Amino acid sequence: MNKIEGPDANIETSLFEYNLAWIESDCGTQIRFFYAIGFDDNNDAITFDWSDLNADTDIFDECAWADFSAVCQYAGMSCQEWSEILLTDQIRDLISYYSHENVFGTTYGNGFKYNANINRFQYNEV
Repeated sequence: MNKIEGPDANIETSLFEYNLAWIESDCGTQIRFFYAIGFDDNNDAITFDWSDLNADTDIFDECAWADFSAVCQYAGMSCQEWSEILLTDQIRDLISYYSHENVFGTTYGNGFKYNANINRFQYNEV
């Protein structure tokens, strides 16, 4: 069973400071991204949603609307360097630059609340 990972080694820091975490499916073909969608009055994340991408997604095709030159410059890399980093890091940069709604689309539900047991979440493809 894979564990949830994020930009920081601590899952709570990833979710509450970076507002992003992910887990790879057991067979490695998909990645489920968790991202903050609701915030309290102190701008702390309180609800989350998720979205799945194939692990072999070509981010340049998936997000053809993005200005990749600007994203790469924001990330401090050439577009060639940026194209070679992990998909999870590319998604992190895109969300940081554009927001989760532009990358994953609008959330129409209420999302879910985080609890420490989320690390036990199993992600198996059907």
